[in-house]
Amino acid sequence: MPPALDGLPNEIISSIFDHLHGDQATLAALCRVSRYFGSVATPSLYRIIQQHEDAPHDPRRTPLLLRTLLHSPALGSLIIEVQLKLPGQEREDVSCFSEEEWVLVRSLVARLYKTGLFTEELFAKNILHTTDRRDGAGSEETWNNNVREGQWDAVFSLMLYCCSGLEKLRGFQWDRWNGIGPTYPGFYFFTFFMSGVALSKAPGRVHPQMPGPVPILPHYRHAHLSLETKSPGRPILLQSLTPFLYSSVIELVGVDPKIEAGGTERHRLWGNLQFFFKRLVIKQSMVSADTLRYLLDSCEVLEEFILEYGIGDKKYHMFGNMGMMVYNKGPLPKSLLRSKKTLTRLELARGFNTLYYQNYSHIDQTLGSLKDFESLTHLTVKLELLIWDGKPIKHSSLCDIMPRSLGFLSIATEDILASADLRLFIDTVSRKETSLLRNMQHFEELVLKKEGCVPNLRHLVLDGIQRETADSSSLTILKRACATYNVQLSIVLHHGYYIAPGEPAMSSERVSF
Repeated sequence: MPPALDGLPNEIISSIFDHLHGDQATLAALCRVSRYFGSVATPSLYRIIQQHEDAPHDPRRTPLLLRTLLHSPALGSLIIEVQLKLPGQEREDVSCFSEEEWVLVRSLVARLYKTGLFTEELFAKNILHTTDRRDGAGSEETWNNNVREGQWDAVFSLMLYCCSGLEKLRGFQWDRWNGIGPTYPGFYFFTFFMSGVALSKAPGRVHPQMPGPVPILPHYRHAHLSLETKSPGRPILLQSLTPFLYSSVIELVGVDPKIEAGGTERHRLWGNLQFFFKRLVIKQSMVSADTLRYLLDSCEVLEEFILEYGIGDKKYHMFGNMGMMVYNKGPLPKSLLRSKKTLTRLELARGFNTLYYQNYSHIDQTLGSLKDFESLTHLTVKLELLIWDGKPIKHSSLCDIMPRSLGFLSIATEDILASADLRLFIDTVSRKETSLLRNMQHFEELVLKKEGCVPNLRHLVLDGIQRETADSSSLTILKRACATYNVQLSIVLHHGYYIAPGEPAMSSERVSF
């Protein structure tokens, strides 16, 4: 060890090396300085297997990493996150393997199949089109042949199998239209492997007769898939999304899955899938009501659901689809009722821009009653999804639709666009404030009748009031009721100001009363 570092503990050196996160070349160079540096820098080097979003797919990357993990299995426990982007049609470059290393690859595949999880039945359940099902397609020999041929998903899945410490899988640029055109590479073994990972943690749900195997990737719990595209709203194929659904936490950002089949066949094929995710986050999306229904109907243990409907500042004529989500047997909340005993958090406070189109103001767009949700404690929602001004006042009471388990309620209204100038900002805040004040009696009634309706309510947040209004008499009754019934009232205050002459700025802050 260099004399200058003689007195420093490993923790301090590790902390210094942590600042090099993302600089893989420097970390790799440090590993070659000395054995001491190598032992300290190696965890930082392997913690996140990165893929640069603006770089093309490298067909050598995964095979070389797999070869390294075959020779040094302990490194797999250091890998916490693996990033990947949609590969092209080219095969992986597996020329790096010697004949001796091919023996190690076959041994790894054999070990995978010895778990008893990877059966032809499981493989068939994860193929969405009947024309793709072939006898023996999910066999050990087929997997070996696919690796030999450089099929990317077979190679990538083996690499993941070596990452015993894996917690998160992150994919990006999953766009069927950018770069490679409308045709995807295969996802068969990737989906097959991830379904086996999920099954190894909950075997009794699918094969009650199977003795409990050791979990594969026991720490894996988080899948994140994001898409940035110049043409938002274009779909990706469902089979490319499916591998990411076998996780307890799923985040989809800018991803609009499309089921490439029609009619009865489409419904039947999706119906074969069963997932065990507990947290589902969908942001910046125009996901269809049908696809959302399939997702929610394929899960029985959902605990948290967050949906941001719409993409950034862009406005779309999405009323028809949004309407199908919230009424007439739509998935919100009808399909969520499958999780009525487990759902604890529901957030529907971003997006839904068509709620504010004046030509739809006469149409009922409310969610309906949430009383059936036995465990729902946190609700963050657009006011318009709870109370619609077109309904008679007697049908719009919050007391009639809130679950008794509710402890935290946050009410939002119209979004403030990120690109808004000062005038638009002020106009939007004024509309938000008007909407909240017009319905103030509903919040007052909910707090005053708390003991009979929502006895566990502890926090109420209103988003969209200006500072002057918050200090006026408009909120006097609500403030007094909250103080009397032990409810913490918070207001998100919005205001515009000038940094300098001609330089307007906007800000907001959350203030408790």
